[in-house]
Amino acid sequence: MAILCIVFEAGILFSVRKYLPGGVAPASIVSSTDRAVTGMPQNGGPVFDKATLGEIHAWVSDDLGAVDTRSPVEAAKILRDWARTQVSEIGPGIETHDPISILYSMKAGEPANCRPLADLYYAVLSAYGIPARIVSLFGYPGGFDQTHATVEIWTGNKWIIEDPTFDSIAEDQSGNLLSAAEIQERYLGKADINWVQDASKIQPDFNTNGTSPEILFKVIIYEIRSYPVSASRFSQALMKMRDRLTGKTQSAILFSDKFPIPKIVLNGVADKILLAIFLVSIIVIISPIGKPRLSPKNR
Repeated sequence: MAILCIVFEAGILFSVRKYLPGGVAPASIVSSTDRAVTGMPQNGGPVFDKATLGEIHAWVSDDLGAVDTRSPVEAAKILRDWARTQVSEIGPGIETHDPISILYSMKAGEPANCRPLADLYYAVLSAYGIPARIVSLFGYPGGFDQTHATVEIWTGNKWIIEDPTFDSIAEDQSGNLLSAAEIQERYLGKADINWVQDASKIQPDFNTNGTSPEILFKVIIYEIRSYPVSASRFSQALMKMRDRLTGKTQSAILFSDKFPIPKIVLNGVADKILLAIFLVSIIVIISPIGKPRLSPKNR
């Protein structure tokens, strides 16, 4: 029974990892009619120590000078453009989440796709004290061939998309800046969205990407819980397991249809049930070992 529990738990982790970045669960489903997730002014992304953030801040300020005095939106635009200009080629290459390593790799000419750029930009925003969160986009649940990682910043009133890969922002027809949730809502309603490259206008832009933004915004996953970049994969796995068992929501999903993971798996209840069965099985297995055996004379 204990072995079966381990097998089932491995199956759960595999299933969750297939549909959620890094196997982040439990997750909460936020329907397309409930946009409350957009009102949470909290960071969501990797956790960096003070030394790393200080080094990032010094690196950026050497290039840009004083940015701290500007408004969050003005500063975010400048910092986004700086992050995008660090990489010369968009494509597979850099895999680390550590922003210092990402910067050194970019300086060495390595290509980078959306996730390292999002990690770098998120670290830069964190170094400048601008609340931000990383947002994962999917054309369909588990659709890793149609995916994109981007960043939202908190303006003081709302979240807005600041995309470092395409160096762009999203506006509605009245020029209002949009969050990922608002973009999804407008695409569902067949409304137009303007993707504006308002800085260096480095190509490609969002509209000439291989997958259209209308498709990418069908599934939005917000990373709510954060884990230290310096921690080993094993340590992070233990942290995620702890959060699953204690019921701390690690991610939030905006999806208009039924998500393909059963709710009992998505909310971490299955993990608790398996853990309870596993512990009972272990107790049953070891309990005869601890019982004193009667000698033939005492039988």
